Amino acid sequence: MVPFLCNHPRPVRKQRGRRIRGSTALKIAPCVPASEGRCQGCGNRTRTSQGVALSLTQFSRPLLLFLSPPPPSPPFSYLEQARVAWERDRLHQLCLLLLIFSRFAHSTAHNSFKMDVVLEVCDTFLFDYMYQWVLPARPAPSGLTSQTFANGTSMSTWQYKPATEYLYLTPSQAAYGSLWARDNIWRQGVSLFLILWIFGFLVYFVFASLSYLFVFDKKTFEHPKFLKNQIWLEIKQANEAMPIMALCTAPLLVAEVRGYGFLYDTLDEAPWPWWNWFQIPLFLFFTDFGIYWIHRGLHHPWVYKHLHKPHHKWIMPTPFASHAFHPLDGYAQSLPYHIFPFIFPLQKVAYVALFVFINFWTIMIHDGEYIANNPIINGAACHSIHHLAFNYNYGQYFTLWDRIGGSYRAPEQEMFQKEVKMSEEHWKKEVEVMEQIQLEVEGEDDREYEPEMETKKRQ
Repeated sequence: MVPFLCNHPRPVRKQRGRRIRGSTALKIAPCVPASEGRCQGCGNRTRTSQGVALSLTQFSRPLLLFLSPPPPSPPFSYLEQARVAWERDRLHQLCLLLLIFSRFAHSTAHNSFKMDVVLEVCDTFLFDYMYQWVLPARPAPSGLTSQTFANGTSMSTWQYKPATEYLYLTPSQAAYGSLWARDNIWRQGVSLFLILWIFGFLVYFVFASLSYLFVFDKKTFEHPKFLKNQIWLEIKQANEAMPIMALCTAPLLVAEVRGYGFLYDTLDEAPWPWWNWFQIPLFLFFTDFGIYWIHRGLHHPWVYKHLHKPHHKWIMPTPFASHAFHPLDGYAQSLPYHIFPFIFPLQKVAYVALFVFINFWTIMIHDGEYIANNPIINGAACHSIHHLAFNYNYGQYFTLWDRIGGSYRAPEQEMFQKEVKMSEEHWKKEVEVMEQIQLEVEGEDDREYEPEMETKKRQ
């Protein structure tokens, strides 16, 4: 029997179904079908649908995990559900629209443990052989192949399913030769930790080296605030922080590849066709908003000296300073990137591409090359002001939130004139302002700068 939905909410206690107390005691329940399109229980005009009875008070998890099985194929139109939701009061509108999102996520992510694209590639070419050697599977009982018993004690439920329809990698025999199958949560955690650490280091070192060789102006070595052995110290600090940041971030990626996020594969799986394009600017604005407030919070006096000061050790940063953080500082500022796919749908290949772009952008705003004085983009010029003046330009990509938060400081036009920017007169002016602000923010300066004699030798 096809249920009916009324045009407006009704108190639960006046209709058939579970009783709920409180101001939100409303329930979407099938009305009793009657002639002429009216409900026998409340007398309201009704609309037909393929929906099922849902209680608005059952949203017990933050992201509204699925409350009922996904609709059969062909599914009930998302637009139709949104239209019905819009005709109800605001509480119903909000909850039902979020429920539509959760249904989409359930149908695309919870059907199986979908391996991440990068994880599958690494499993195929590296990790399958590594785990087979470190944790080999026990010999299978006679008459059964070793693929049948992947974990040595119980029959493996893992079956190969490509992480994306755009790439198919046939697993080797080694994929079935370890106690830890590919869908083992501990294996996924270890693998993702190694990927974050090694892949992150490679992206950092390759892009930072290219930027240093072809973009970074070596005359910066002569700046009075350039530290002694600064490049070595930046690389050292980045390499000490990366494994700890990877360890903190790995659990979030494990949750993503095990289906708890809203990651989807093909473009056809997007909730709406336009979403495949809209997700990119939404990701940038969402992460820029999150990083702005996290970054600004890290400049609070109670937090700054413990977590964020190591990154501000570099008054005149090089590209290698881009990842030279305290590990908890770097982890905190990366959280918006990984929280996004738990709130909004995100295509998996786009997620990998954005990860690379984020690292590239972080290096670029530390390279000291001021390309254009754009009032919207928070580029290298804006970020250099942040390192010199400390309490300005917290944003990552845009100047929007700095303007709203009253922390925006526009670069001076002379910063885009290379001869003026690298002149001693300009440096002297920068240092005077920097030392005054630095004394207010940090107190006594404990940095060790490049000796004057060595600076002259560089000339």
